[in-house]
Amino acid sequence: MSVSELAEPFKMSLPAVMKHLDVLADAGLIARNKTGRTVACQLTAAPMEQA
Repeated sequence: MSVSELAEPFKMSLPAVMKHLDVLADAGLIARNKTGRTVACQLTAAPMEQA
C-alpha cells in the first residue's frame, strides 16, 4: 500500500504521516520500498512474532 493511500483516510498532512511511518520503520514493524516516486509500505511480522 502506498504512503498516499495510507494517508488518505486521515486528516493529516503527508509529512505528518511520514513521521509516524518513520517511527514504525525504526521499530522494524514496517518495510518501505521506493519505486520511482511511489513509496510502498508493508507490515513486517517478525517483531510481532517475538512478542
